[in-house]
Amino acid sequence: MSKPVDRLKDDTRFVRITWVDNAGIIRGEALRRDHLESGSDQGFYVSQSAQGLPVMRDNIAPGSGFGPAGGAWLVPDWESLRDLPFAPGLAAVMCRFVGVDGSPWSCCPRTCLERAHQSLESLGYQFHAAFENEFYLLHRTENGFEPFDHSHYASAMGLNNAWHILDMMAESLEVQGVPVQNLMSESGPGQFEIVVDHRPAMMAADNFIAVRETVHAVAHEHDLIASFMPKIFTDVGGNGCHMHFSLSRDGQNVFPNPESAEELSQEGRFALAGVLNHLPGLAALTTPCLNSYRRITPGTWSGAYQIWGHDNKEAPLRVPAARGQETPTNIELKAFDATANPYIGLAGVMAAAHHGLVEKLELPPAVDVDPSTLPKGTCVPMPRDMGEALIALRVDEKLCGMLGKELTQAYMAVKQAEWSELEHQSHEEVTELLLELF
Repeated sequence: MSKPVDRLKDDTRFVRITWVDNAGIIRGEALRRDHLESGSDQGFYVSQSAQGLPVMRDNIAPGSGFGPAGGAWLVPDWESLRDLPFAPGLAAVMCRFVGVDGSPWSCCPRTCLERAHQSLESLGYQFHAAFENEFYLLHRTENGFEPFDHSHYASAMGLNNAWHILDMMAESLEVQGVPVQNLMSESGPGQFEIVVDHRPAMMAADNFIAVRETVHAVAHEHDLIASFMPKIFTDVGGNGCHMHFSLSRDGQNVFPNPESAEELSQEGRFALAGVLNHLPGLAALTTPCLNSYRRITPGTWSGAYQIWGHDNKEAPLRVPAARGQETPTNIELKAFDATANPYIGLAGVMAAAHHGLVEKLELPPAVDVDPSTLPKGTCVPMPRDMGEALIALRVDEKLCGMLGKELTQAYMAVKQAEWSELEHQSHEEVTELLLELF
């Protein structure tokens, strides 16, 4: 019987066991191939405090529940095993955390997503998602960094200028089993976008991580900085990772409405209502960085109000238009960026959709105009900063229940530590910290 590592290239000597922490940092340790193979059943020890580190430094966040004692074990999820084309001789595998008795650890983000998947599956649904990954390419200079170019939105010239680099990114992703749907020049100077295909939730989260790593690595090969930081330049567009999601039953998308060419099905409306209802708390999971809220401002198509709309790019929840016989097949969540732990972020969206489906929540009317043109008080603003988002999460019983007591405590402590320190720093100081971390 073949072993998982037999799928790797013959010259792959090391495999990185990989996880994502509560600060959204991708972490891992490279093990020799034979050592991984011999020890993977038991897992590989790591301090529990690895999930209590804020983005600023490797010091345990106060109140996280972690200290110098206590361990967990990383067990590979072999479905995620992939060779890394940009690092010859190295492969990577995503891992879940287990306790000393082998049971799932309560603070494991991957297990959190599995629980959310099982909740929807118990209703007969499968959840699929895909991300529109926006990033900047930057030149290093003596004075800091400069944009790769100054092209505009959907600029053919911008696409041509960066084509060699973008094509290498796409090719590297496809070798890793991440199908690229399209590439484009975005609105900011040196800003680009890579869109990947819809996949089941766990694979979508794994692909989210693969895109981040691959874009950084290929840019580095060309002496460039790649950054997914939500708001690098104060006067131009920020980076989102807009997430499109759908639900299916027995392999069939349940969002199309056979009775209307323009509306979601009733199931789709319930799911949308659930996500809309929980948007303030979700923001702490899907846009979980102080810098995220410098992107989410009115008039920037980033979703600054708690609304939904038909093809309204000012709405954080958008039902994209469709042509032909198909009615809308997915919902876009614009309030998602690369500072999120994708396993926790997707789990939150799924839990919110689950709530809408179970309770048959009523969907309020769509807002299909610029919300800033409506009378004051008509539309509720989204959290204006990370502090408000954390308060909204703390009082959201459904989302905290989905996370569980221990993961809620650890996650909130990490994010509160980040907010408490970074809220007093200038944009330039925050940029220096985050630019190359995300």
